[in-house]
Amino acid sequence: MKKSEEKSSALQIEDFIIIWLDAVINNDHHVLFKRQFSLDISSNCIHTFVDQYECVEYIRRNENEHIFLVVSGSLGENIVPLVHNLSQICKIYIFCADKAKHTSWSKAFIKVQGIFIDESPLMTYLKSDIKIYSNATVPISIGYTNERSLQDINEEQVDFLWFQLLIGVIYRLPQTLGAKSEMIEECRENYADNPFQLRMIDEFYEKYTADSAIHWYTKDCFLYRLLNRAFRTQNIDIIFNYHYFLTDLFKQLTTLHQDQFGDKTGRLNVYRGQYLNVQELEKLKNNIGRLVSINTFLSTSAECCVAVEFSGNGEHQSKGIESVIFEIDIDLAVQRRPFARINKFSANKDEKEILIAMGSVFRIEEVELYTDYIWLIKLVLSNEVKEEVENLFAYFTQHIGKQPSILEFGVLLSKIGDFERAKRFYQRLLVELPSDDIDLGVLYNNLGEIYRQQGYSNEAMEYYKKAIQEFTETVGFRDEWFAVVHSNMAMIFEARGEFERAITYYRCALFIIQHIDSDDAELFSTVYHGMATSFQKQGKLMAALHFYQKVLNVENQVLPAAHPSIATTYTNIGQLLFTMKNMAPAFDCMHKALTILLDVLPKNHPQLAVTYGCIGGMHFSLGQDFEAINYCLKAEATIDQSTLAPDHKIREDIYLSLCALANRNKWNDISIRIYHKIVELFNARTPPDLYWVAFYANNLGKMYFDKGNHDLAVKYHNLALDSIQQLSRTEINKRLYASIVDAFQYIGYFDISREHFTLLLQEEIDSKSSFAANLHNKLGVLYDSKRQDLLAIKHYTAALQCYMNWPDTHRKEIAITRHNIAVIQRDLGDYEQACLHLRESLSILSEDEYDLRSQFCSALAETCTKIKNWTCAREYFQKAIILATQAKSSTNSVIATYKTKLENVISMMDNITIENSIQE
Repeated sequence: MKKSEEKSSALQIEDFIIIWLDAVINNDHHVLFKRQFSLDISSNCIHTFVDQYECVEYIRRNENEHIFLVVSGSLGENIVPLVHNLSQICKIYIFCADKAKHTSWSKAFIKVQGIFIDESPLMTYLKSDIKIYSNATVPISIGYTNERSLQDINEEQVDFLWFQLLIGVIYRLPQTLGAKSEMIEECRENYADNPFQLRMIDEFYEKYTADSAIHWYTKDCFLYRLLNRAFRTQNIDIIFNYHYFLTDLFKQLTTLHQDQFGDKTGRLNVYRGQYLNVQELEKLKNNIGRLVSINTFLSTSAECCVAVEFSGNGEHQSKGIESVIFEIDIDLAVQRRPFARINKFSANKDEKEILIAMGSVFRIEEVELYTDYIWLIKLVLSNEVKEEVENLFAYFTQHIGKQPSILEFGVLLSKIGDFERAKRFYQRLLVELPSDDIDLGVLYNNLGEIYRQQGYSNEAMEYYKKAIQEFTETVGFRDEWFAVVHSNMAMIFEARGEFERAITYYRCALFIIQHIDSDDAELFSTVYHGMATSFQKQGKLMAALHFYQKVLNVENQVLPAAHPSIATTYTNIGQLLFTMKNMAPAFDCMHKALTILLDVLPKNHPQLAVTYGCIGGMHFSLGQDFEAINYCLKAEATIDQSTLAPDHKIREDIYLSLCALANRNKWNDISIRIYHKIVELFNARTPPDLYWVAFYANNLGKMYFDKGNHDLAVKYHNLALDSIQQLSRTEINKRLYASIVDAFQYIGYFDISREHFTLLLQEEIDSKSSFAANLHNKLGVLYDSKRQDLLAIKHYTAALQCYMNWPDTHRKEIAITRHNIAVIQRDLGDYEQACLHLRESLSILSEDEYDLRSQFCSALAETCTKIKNWTCAREYFQKAIILATQAKSSTNSVIATYKTKLENVISMMDNITIENSIQE
């Protein structure tokens, strides 16, 4: 695994940034090194600026950091008012030569900690403040995109459950010298520019023993800082790299807990003081009575006065930060996570520290003001977790095994949908395992599973074949893993539409597990499920329902009631019953599935998105669009947060379903948003699926034009045009090309339309084909709209000649083309030819073509008025009105127009009759 992949936080080790702003700053290497050494930090934590505007911009961009600002007096007077109230600014220090000059204005800003004329006391003060903030901000840190230390434990938010499981695996991972060396290597890379910390790392490497884990964790050095950052961001990649040390820490804390509290009952009160973000405090206030998990090792004290000191006692308050004290009431009977007094082992022996293990669960009892400046948060340490959640813990613990390795850790990552990190762990293991390792076949299979679930079937099949080869050489054919791989390969054949081949592989897997007397109920369930879906896709619905029932029977016997696999089975039965027109039971199954998934899966899991989408699709099929949109939007939100490949088929299905629903209801804003995602999805394919990029980009352009956004319309029509031009000229591609060129004509780009219609016509091998006829017709329309009558007639006539090769199948096109020619001829004064074309058009249209026939009758009537054939004009206006009344697409205004013209003709005829009478 590449280091750049496994250390997402390596560029910013500490939990803070120091910004030093001075127009005449000394950037000498030795000066910077001295400051770094004085503060005992990594050099990448110090950022120097000479330009105040660049400095302000940098501060504003880093809104998720904790920033300590050192600024010269002259620049400070300008910059401090601009940045003082930003939440990322923790403290400000004025470093100048004239203390008196800058004392007056700086008093107005509470974050200004002092004015310093000597660097030494400044470094001392700065180091102390950094330590307070670093120690205080670790345990609870929420509100940032990648930070999730405070996790609410309830039925809707189950991320807590998955993190608990991950931490449980890390605690049980085997410790090897390789794991220790890897941890040391990463520590050295992170502190490569810090000689002091490098010496500490060397000391750790040489002297560390398992019984010194607590001492090293409580020591203010590299280890605590690196873990601090990993815990605060919940970076599992980084935490995993420290599993060697974390296992020792957990074991030592567990031993102390048993020694100190193993046989005791009663209660113990401990305290913790720290700063807390206002948003985090509000969340605690709003969730009194509920359970939370703080995911770090929590350092507490038996003495409240120590906690008050760490809280800052209100002295370091600033905008967005509050001083708080946690009062934690511990039930000594709680055994789920250890806690113990560690003062004999701690590097800080005077603090009477009690360390509580990471992942401990608390109930929020009360949040209130303790003093004018300090909030008191009362927590109770509790092992109270809902029965269904405990069942799920037990199932996964059993599935992972008592002595899991990195392999099982990857399985767990896969189960929560975190495929990329699971893949990275497995690929690292491929390098580390010897070529004859017994786990190699399972590893190949698991990698294949990740690629299959991400939609990369070819890569998956390659790994499955390697797994088959490995199992053949190691365990033989009569082994459960042989059945597992055959079942997985069957899933790929099923996804490819090779259903008979898929069923053959499923039967092979079933044969193996039946003849080795396997008791692996989950494997039976998987094979039954695969056979059911294959039969369903073949249209053998009763056979499919039979195997789905077998799946459900097995799952109900061996799985907790709230388990994702049971939800999947309910989903499949629900869809099958819907297909069989059994609506009420179908929806009942789907909602059972959804209830389970909301209980047990992270909110970004693809299975949850699929279930939302299925329910939405069922409502859509029944015309229940408002119910459908609710579920389809939830499916979109869920899949957008998932870790599936950007072009995964599940994404495609959800986006296309939502797009169809939005288009049907003319919810244009939703359509536009989804069209963007669809274009990006097809562009992400390897190679890009240019046909669908062109198709949906063209639709997106049309929608932007209809909204009046001309620039974006042109942008996406150009993307469509560029994409379709890269494809070969198959029939379907040519027709889309012509449609895109049509769109350019629609938005007024006539020259582009003419150029590409002409190009397509030149490329058309068969000059008499129906496609050539359509191109001539489009060019005719284009020239017609520009009043270039002779060119329009030329192309209309050419189109008509092509269509006449298939008069029976192109009657409507022939009629419309004759009508278009007739209208131009009428405008040119050739009324006789115009009438001939219009009569011919009417003669070839079928009787039920009411709309076109009404238009042609009106055009013929108009032509008759030109030659003052009023009787003919009256006849055809009357026919036009009758036909328009019968046509579904005709509007009242069209009919009214025809009636007005008829009245004019009749009036003209009456006038002529009167004139004739007078003359007589």
